[in-house]
Amino acid sequence: MFDDSTGLKEVWRVAFQNEQVINIYTRLSSDRVHSAGIVLGDRSVLYKYTNPNLIAVVTEGIDYQKVPFVSIYLLDTVTGSLKLSHTHKRVKSPVHVVLAENWIVYTYYNQRYRRYEAVSSSLFEGEAQYNYSSFSSFDPIEPVIQSKAYILPYGVNAIQVTTTEKGITSRDIIMAVPNGMLIEIPWMLFDPRRPFDLTSMDREEGLIMYTPDIMVNFESVINYYKQVYNIRGIHTVSTGLESTSVVFAYGLDMFFTRVFPSRLFDQLKDDFDFMFIGWSTVAFVVGSFIAKRYAAIHQTKKAWK
Repeated sequence: MFDDSTGLKEVWRVAFQNEQVINIYTRLSSDRVHSAGIVLGDRSVLYKYTNPNLIAVVTEGIDYQKVPFVSIYLLDTVTGSLKLSHTHKRVKSPVHVVLAENWIVYTYYNQRYRRYEAVSSSLFEGEAQYNYSSFSSFDPIEPVIQSKAYILPYGVNAIQVTTTEKGITSRDIIMAVPNGMLIEIPWMLFDPRRPFDLTSMDREEGLIMYTPDIMVNFESVINYYKQVYNIRGIHTVSTGLESTSVVFAYGLDMFFTRVFPSRLFDQLKDDFDFMFIGWSTVAFVVGSFIAKRYAAIHQTKKAWK
């Protein structure tokens, strides 16, 4: 199909029957993927499906039984192929979505059980990588999908993922909740690969056992005692330090802070004893010259004997 008025050619089309598109999400432009795979407990590698052309489409509708539903689709914008499709009945929008690396996390309100829930899905190529040097949407890859659902303790106003310069640091999910808190939750709690029963290989890999409830303690609140209300969005940006990501939440209130998903591993603490290190370095330098001088004298005396 070719439109003469615009000079554009239609490449693909997706029809959502009896559904209305309410939002479209993409990965952050600053999103970095450091590792192409996950090392399993048996030392094999599970390769990630890191398609940079994926978008998440959220739709809503009413089925033939007059039951409202929400659907989430992962589409390849180059080929139009469908990579993931989830439908949830008796679910109320808004649906908040974050898309990063090879995974997606989205939240919604379950009207049937009257609670807020989150679903996470990860996409993998498998234990063999199709093309290690480059990625193409035309490669015949059907990703293996793993998903888990979780129960949230609070409602969600906005959601975002931390991002760092090289993507080495662990990821955290930042959530803004209606009571004014900004919560930092490690991605490992949303990991869909969390097993129901831990094995020795799971422990070797560092996985934690699956429980449906996401437990949040007050140490995870990054705005401390400062309440920020009616947050409409969260923006995260990397910094020059790999350990640090900055978070900006905006709405009725605004809040800006730093977070350290893997702790502060590339910066000295404020109470670091620079004086002790300085004098120790000077002592080692002076000591090396003295030792060198004594060694030369010793060699000279030894030669005259």
